[in-house]
Formats: sequence, C-alpha cells, structure tokens
Amino acid sequence: MPRGGRLPGGGQPPAGFPPEAGGGVPDLPGGGTAGRGAGGRGGFGGPGGEVGSGMLTYLKNHRDGATWLVAVGNSQSAASVILQTGRPAISMFGFVGSDHAMTVQRLQQLVKDGKLHYVLTGGGGPGGGGFGRAGGDNAAVTSWVTKNCTAVEPADYGDSSSSGRSGTPLYRCG
Repeated sequence: MPRGGRLPGGGQPPAGFPPEAGGGVPDLPGGGTAGRGAGGRGGFGGPGGEVGSGMLTYLKNHRDGATWLVAVGNSQSAASVILQTGRPAISMFGFVGSDHAMTVQRLQQLVKDGKLHYVLTGGGGPGGGGFGRAGGDNAAVTSWVTKNCTAVEPADYGDSSSSGRSGTPLYRCG
C-alpha cells in the first residue's frame, strides 16, 4: 500500500488495517510478516516455505534461457518469487497447492522444450506439507520430479544446512 494509507484512485484501506507509516508491516497469522520477502518467516509459500536470496540468485544465474525461473507448488510461492526477482514462475497447483493444474506430461514437455529447468518441491500451502499433499496428479508430479530430476545441493546457492534454508528441496530437471 502506498505511504499515507491511501489506495490508488483515492480509496481507503478496510477499517482496522494497520497503517504503513514508518515502514510498518502487518503481522500475518502464524507469526509471519507481509512484505519482507526472503528474510521474513512465511515469505514463500506459508510458514516454513521461505526461500533465501541465495537460492533466488542461483536460479537467476542458472536459468540458461528457460522461460520460467522455477515451478513451485502454489500461487503464493510463485507470487513471492515473481515479486522478489521480476522473473516468471509457475504456480503448479493453484492458490493453496491443492488444484490439479500441472500434470507429469505438461511438466515433461516444459522441461523437454527447455522452458523450465528448476522445480521447488515442498512448502505448499498453509502448514507446509509439500505440493504432493493433494494426491492424484500433484503426487504424481512430485514423484516424477524426485525420480527424474537432480537435487541441487543447498551449498550451491549458499546455504550450509543439509536441506536448504526452508527445508524445501530444489531440483534441476533436463
């Protein structure tokens, strides 16, 4: 929201919405904060689903001409990547990661055509749970990625922990 509490076109925020004066950012359910990007808890796909700036830099530097920077499990995660990088990201399973929008065949075609190289698994929707939690096509996509793509070592993008900053594995496909 622009400084001063006004929305474009002169509208007002809903009653009770915290003002942005002084750069304040409203608290979100689960202890996260809005607008903090890679540094704030919950900034990528809900609690436990954040992604560090090192991973985003790695993805930008290793895009290798792909149309999409990364495919992620839900729309919140995709929006976070897009806002932080200015690059396109795929939301494979809708707003909270439960839609059956992506199939193995679609994903395979994107990889084959060189339009996508990276898939970020896990961190899907409220409470985490990964993007395979909805079953069906979502679980099949998760399974295909883990069996056919190569896990990127967290140290490759500057994370010294064993599973990456978010515990969300990044895979290189194709």
